[in-house]
Amino acid sequence: DDTSYQYNWNFIQELMVDMRTARQNQDALQALAVLQQCTRKNVGGIMSEDMFSYLNTGEPKDIVEEFVEEVVQTLQWVTEEAIATPPPPQIMVDVVNNNDGIAMSDAGSDHDQDTRTLLGTTTATSTAT
Repeated sequence: DDTSYQYNWNFIQELMVDMRTARQNQDALQALAVLQQCTRKNVGGIMSEDMFSYLNTGEPKDIVEEFVEEVVQTLQWVTEEAIATPPPPQIMVDVVNNNDGIAMSDAGSDHDQDTRTLLGTTTATSTAT
């Protein structure tokens, strides 16, 4: 194909290998890094207008189709990984309005005691003898 010199086929093939490797190694961060390269405007020259005008069949068209399929598979895999992975623990914060302004407490500790302390409403029970 006389238009193939205009495109960086080696780079496209390297990206495909990198996407496969990231999925095989269960490396979502690497997959995202590769996808970032894949979603650049006109990556490797394959999104040019000439590409669609001249490539109806043959090896270059097959490479483009394979590349697009790898991108789709990697996006789906990363999405599935994100859904399956629980989010990191978050600090639950309670906002309590008291006379001195707003105070916050970490819900990971004794929530009721923290809230009473912040409100200044702790009750001390003492027994008088």
